[in-house]
Amino acid sequence: MPDDEKPFIIKADASKWATGAVLKQQGSDGELHPCGYISHAFTATERNYEIYDHELLAITNALKAWEHYLLGGAHPVTVLSDHKNLTYLRTAQKLNRRQARLSLYLTQFELRLVHVPGTKMVQSDALSRRPDLIDEEENDNEDIVMLPDKLFVNVIDTELKAMLEEALPSDKFLQMTIESLIEKGTPPIKSSLQDWRTEGNLLFYKDRIYVPNNPMLRRLIVKTIHKALPHGHPGQWNTVDQVQRDYWWPGMTKFIKSFVDGCAACQQMKVNTHPTRTPIQPIGGHKDVLPFQIISMDLITDLPKIADCDSILVVVDHAAMKGVIFIPCHKKIDATDTAELLFQHVYKHFGLPDKIISDRDPRFAAEVFKEMGKLLGIKQMLSTAYHPQTDGETERVNQKVEIFLRFFCAKEQTKWKDLLHFAEFAHNTRTHSVTKNSPFYLTMGYHPRPLPTVFEKTTVPSVEKRVAELKKLREETSALLDIAARRVKERNGKDLDKFEKGQKDLLKSQKS
Repeated sequence: MPDDEKPFIIKADASKWATGAVLKQQGSDGELHPCGYISHAFTATERNYEIYDHELLAITNALKAWEHYLLGGAHPVTVLSDHKNLTYLRTAQKLNRRQARLSLYLTQFELRLVHVPGTKMVQSDALSRRPDLIDEEENDNEDIVMLPDKLFVNVIDTELKAMLEEALPSDKFLQMTIESLIEKGTPPIKSSLQDWRTEGNLLFYKDRIYVPNNPMLRRLIVKTIHKALPHGHPGQWNTVDQVQRDYWWPGMTKFIKSFVDGCAACQQMKVNTHPTRTPIQPIGGHKDVLPFQIISMDLITDLPKIADCDSILVVVDHAAMKGVIFIPCHKKIDATDTAELLFQHVYKHFGLPDKIISDRDPRFAAEVFKEMGKLLGIKQMLSTAYHPQTDGETERVNQKVEIFLRFFCAKEQTKWKDLLHFAEFAHNTRTHSVTKNSPFYLTMGYHPRPLPTVFEKTTVPSVEKRVAELKKLREETSALLDIAARRVKERNGKDLDKFEKGQKDLLKSQKS
């Protein structure tokens, strides 16, 4: 009997006349055993489909037959096919309606596509062929491109646009809204005709694409954004924020929060972020501080070694925008190497910082680095080695980058260096819980495009308007950080001990 806790494997194949598939699982003896067989004879219309459409039908027929086992499973579904170039849908400039429907259906599943030579597909091949009709010279593995492994996560441009256009005409909510607005009645939501506009075959509500009432379509959009590398599985509110930058539908916040709550990867990978027993010394806002003018640094060490790198130098914009820079390095870097990395990755973008906050460590406290700091006018604020209050923010960022790498490098741990820029982008484009804006927006004055969208954004504010808005936002950010610092002090539930200069104190060293 099928076991929901074990991975499922589907072998699917198609001939000119039929499709066939076998559902398998690994038994206690280590061998793959069949759980079910299906075959489907093509109708007269289906026989006229192209080869890649036949292969797509073989896969979707199998998924539909066994979806009660496969939907919401604990493991990705492995699909074995003898069609070597399953990448058509990714490169196709325009999908027809049938392909768009099938592609949308496939997004419900976590799929892993594997090419297997036809000689190894004996069971599913037999189910898809009638021996008396086989053409000996037939070759159904032509160089047609169809389904890539990552199609269901990354491709959202042309395909998604086609799905939105197809679903829009039959959407009842839209019809009720437009009719009410035209007749000046009471619309389902508080809006006016000025809030709505069309662009091609798409409908926009307050400059965001309206997504019709199609749960699979809405789930596809949320899933694509939540699980994509540039976002890195953000929490509920950051996922809501990212989705609603481009899309809108009634009740979207509840829908998105429910999706994130059900994300198995988030439940497994993320850690408890409640305050630790050691109190954090809150540092408030700084007025008129530019990006990366006050920075804090730390090292994440002992990662899988690749290209002479086994660590990450984490640099945090401590006082202003809360942005980060992640720099691959070696854990044995000395003070001179550290300073050189700062020049390469911080100085060239933001100039010299005024202050560097770091834990007491040979790499940062070495005489060479201190002398370099004096020459450049940089002050060092070294935290007490046993009480990391000063550097608590950097420790929190360390947790976030480690979680990101855990999501995307669990199976290929040596890829961490290649994915580091995605982790940096994901952090810098997430809305900060205190500033209510993303570090990227506070620094640049606009939201970057992390993924392809189904429309072009043409609204570009003037330089004067952007500068004025950034100045106002940064002033508000400083005030918000001051408020947050006061709240942290109150939450600690006690006043921190104060020490006079020269006063002795006992420190207890504990191994974590």
